[in-house]
Amino acid sequence: MIRRLPQRRKRERMGVREPSRIDCPGHRRYVKSLECLCRNHPTIKCELPMDPHHVRTRGAGGGDEQVVPLCRRHHALLDSPGWSQKRLEAECGVDFEKVAEGLWRVSPAGIRYRKAQEKAA
Repeated sequence: MIRRLPQRRKRERMGVREPSRIDCPGHRRYVKSLECLCRNHPTIKCELPMDPHHVRTRGAGGGDEQVVPLCRRHHALLDSPGWSQKRLEAECGVDFEKVAEGLWRVSPAGIRYRKAQEKAA
């Protein structure tokens, strides 16, 4: 006799929430248009193009409100052995979190996103 597997519950019944992470492609494009935060690094020179770097990773719940502009070379450096975000911040003299907050506040796409969220609430 063949046993049937129970049917899966529908998503709305399982209590699945909307993700709390902000997804704003316009803000990422805005950040990508800016200069690298580490352009004054003493030994490593910048290399185009720019990449938006998430201060708090997307896997850890970070959203697009927490991105800063880094060139490809400095962004790749963060994945190299012996390098971390704290070390790069110290060498460049920049606090990535504060810069990300400021960029989210002044970004035209960020302003539009927040206004849309206010209307929806």
